[in-house]
Amino acid sequence: MDLVNLDHCAIAEEVMGSQKLPNCESITYHGAELAFACGVYLLNHKSEFAEAGRIFGQVWEAARASATDRDLLWPARFHQALASRYRGDWEAAGLIAEEISNPPPACPSSLTSINSG
Repeated sequence: MDLVNLDHCAIAEEVMGSQKLPNCESITYHGAELAFACGVYLLNHKSEFAEAGRIFGQVWEAARASATDRDLLWPARFHQALASRYRGDWEAAGLIAEEISNPPPACPSSLTSINSG
């Protein structure tokens, strides 16, 4: 996970060898960091935009469902928009960008600080 976060995907592949990526079908918040790293790997290194977008959407849902652990809420949403844009789904990317630009009133403070900084 750290190798992917540091953009050392080729080295991460060597370390993983022939192992498959973890199954990201059902994500709890505790598995969200690993799922997020898998999404980054698929997005940036493998260009598997649809699968990356699906994973980022699940990470976003898990963070949104959590009452306290929302660190990945907006990063996952942003990366979901990126994956949508890269696969040519400009409408989905635009809707997510609009949501990020104009967050709902009950928005976590971390997004507000991102938009003002």
